[in-house]
Amino acid sequence: MEATRLARNVTAVLAFVMGLTGIPQAFGDEPRGEWSGVGAGLSDAGLALTVFDDGSGEALYAAGAFIEAGGNTVNCVAKWDGTEWSDLNGGVTAATQAFISALAVFNDGTGDALYACGYFDEAGGVPVSHIAKWNGAEWSALGSGLSGGFAQGFALAVFDDGNGRALYAGGFFTHAGGIPANSIAKWDGQQWSALAGGLGGSPPQANVLAASDADSDLGAALWVGGVFQSAGGVEAYNIAKWDGSEWSALGDGVDSDVYGLTIFDDASGDALYVAGEFTTAGDVDAVGVAKWDGSEWSSIGGLWFEPDVEPGVGYALTVFDDGTGPALYVSGVFAMAADVEALSIAKWDGSEWWALGEGITFEGEPGEPYAVTAGGTWTSPAALYASGDFDAAGGVSVDFIAAWTPAIPGDLNGDGCVDQADLGILLADWGCSGGECPGDCDGDGDTDQSDLGVLLTHWGEGCP
Repeated sequence: MEATRLARNVTAVLAFVMGLTGIPQAFGDEPRGEWSGVGAGLSDAGLALTVFDDGSGEALYAAGAFIEAGGNTVNCVAKWDGTEWSDLNGGVTAATQAFISALAVFNDGTGDALYACGYFDEAGGVPVSHIAKWNGAEWSALGSGLSGGFAQGFALAVFDDGNGRALYAGGFFTHAGGIPANSIAKWDGQQWSALAGGLGGSPPQANVLAASDADSDLGAALWVGGVFQSAGGVEAYNIAKWDGSEWSALGDGVDSDVYGLTIFDDASGDALYVAGEFTTAGDVDAVGVAKWDGSEWSSIGGLWFEPDVEPGVGYALTVFDDGTGPALYVSGVFAMAADVEALSIAKWDGSEWWALGEGITFEGEPGEPYAVTAGGTWTSPAALYASGDFDAAGGVSVDFIAAWTPAIPGDLNGDGCVDQADLGILLADWGCSGGECPGDCDGDGDTDQSDLGVLLTHWGEGCP
């Protein structure tokens, strides 16, 4: 209470003396934060990340091709509660190398559960076929699962086609639950069904799924990206839309593989953002990442090793709020986002690209972060997590997984709490200009009313 009164008194005094009429919310545009490992990390590349509450609170779940997490045997999937790694009743296994490519949370009517797909034939000792459900205590199969050829599941998403929310699985398979389903199928909690002929190609493969709901500017739709030439008999190159009854193309599609999809509003309305190995989207030059607004394609600068010379690749997309508002984050293999040096991960705020510190690397070169996700409530502030094939993030040695924790606006002494100590630093530095100002909260190089506004806006954040 004393600290709150002090803050109010200082605000009132400065408002009177200096004419401060409002408290700005901004923290400057450039991302501030630090990279760290996630416990002792993973023993091999992570391919999927999500947040799930198994009844004991939100936690981060990582999946991939690893055997160990935090030094413990987990078999391809593990839980991070903010303090330690734990296994999910033995994880998943196969006669050859097992892996999990995708995770999703879905309620089939019995409560939220974690679903995993990939290449595996047992989950916690239960026979399954490349897809399984974890309810927080035990694994179970989804009917007879995915099959046909060298069946593998690569993607999961939850979508309401007008008949209720259901889980959709994409990958490389010919059957789901024993019925023909070309690389994409629907699980309603009881049975599998096909999507009007599925995908076509030689052979077709769904790498990623994303969903928009009826309230979105894009309307209710399931968006599918991968490697294919048609969907439901409709010509569609590597990306397509399913509205619950029929397929449609997104213009002329993209010219190569799609790996990442997400919905993001850059202040001009919801749009679908796409990441992959392509260099054109429709008739637009768009390297590694592109935007579809529902009617046309546009570029947002592209991912590069060397601009206009050597293209990069986008792997994953997510939306995360680092304290300055929601923004789009892309991971992949690249050295630059447009003309900004950014190693394998970057932030798009709707108009500009930004690096996240020194980025993600493997032996000093751009790393391969295959998955990114926004963290949950077990950390304050929430962190952005990345996993894949890399050994360093921000110059810090890590094992295949890392966390980017944004600095709390106004935390001038870096102790994770905005309090009297930070206010003291700011007031002692009042009037500093020209950069290198200890009290500069908003990144403009000065210490003034704007910085005080930022600090007071975030007063008490991160404090016990």
